[in-house]
Amino acid sequence: MKEIKGYKAFDSNVKNLKDNVLVSSLEYNNDLIQSKFSFAKNIEDSLKFQVNSKNKENPIITQVTGLGSTKRIDSEYYEFFNLYNSSDIIINKVLTEKEVIEKALMLSYDRMERFVSMYHLNDDYIKLFKNKSINVDLALLYFQKNILDIYKLYYESLYSTSKEEEIKKLVKNI
Repeated sequence: MKEIKGYKAFDSNVKNLKDNVLVSSLEYNNDLIQSKFSFAKNIEDSLKFQVNSKNKENPIITQVTGLGSTKRIDSEYYEFFNLYNSSDIIINKVLTEKEVIEKALMLSYDRMERFVSMYHLNDDYIKLFKNKSINVDLALLYFQKNILDIYKLYYESLYSTSKEEEIKKLVKNI
């Protein structure tokens, strides 16, 4: 039996939107759950099926091990990679919000950008991600601070020093 480690996100009701499976409690640590589950190799990709723009609650993220019949799924069209469907999973650990943030801060900048675009951060956590890279800063401004014209300003700043100064002010005030 091939084991693959990864992450699976549940909403605050411990329901996974992709699988439409309701787990009655989180006391499944190290217990085998038999069903068909999808999970992601990367923590930020586990958020893809949990994003709900109307709901500002973050998902519950678990570390899992996929067992049994497991198939890798990649889709360039939907821009997801390293996702797996598995006949069986073990929920090894339910991550705290602090643990999720600590793991996200160790990601490469492109993965960190994806993370901040899908995980709701409070102001203290936003400060931890600030100034990591221009792309992370732009994602923070757009997705966390709801400055919807930030990407337009950024591209205009490539040709205008006044727009560049405007971007610097926005980033400074994150």
